[in-house]
Amino acid sequence: MNTEERLQLILQEPAINELNANVVSDKMVELITQCAMLMGFKVPEPRELTLMAGKVTADLYESYPFLRLGEISICFELGAKGQFGEYFGLNWRTITKWLRGYQQCDLRYRAKLAVEAEKKALPPVSEAYNLQAENRFLQNSFRRYKESGSMERVMSVKVYQTLQ
Repeated sequence: MNTEERLQLILQEPAINELNANVVSDKMVELITQCAMLMGFKVPEPRELTLMAGKVTADLYESYPFLRLGEISICFELGAKGQFGEYFGLNWRTITKWLRGYQQCDLRYRAKLAVEAEKKALPPVSEAYNLQAENRFLQNSFRRYKESGSMERVMSVKVYQTLQ
């Protein structure tokens, strides 16, 4: 599954402002640790890690309450890959820059549009509805044939259906 498809699924999850702050803070500790390891940095000491995770969590609730945990995870992934500019160590400033970059990125915009379009799309028509529409059409065609005595209209529909 590519990143855009993952993001479309994630956008259906609850936003962080609907979650307990401890859940979000624990996830930030996990993400910061993973990110530090992936980028080749030394994992911060537990005290520093807790402080950074707390500050990032507070910033998320203040400035980005609409984001989901999965989105933040993708933001960290993309940030570590350098998609939101150069980074100089894993610190609060870098993470804030990544969040700002992620919020404005085309990937998120396209995924949000796709999710909104999916919500607006009508559900597929059922087989029962198709049968009902076909029966109604046949009854109307037969009624018109009885009224006019002409097969011209009925036959044109048959020819059209055959050609399809």
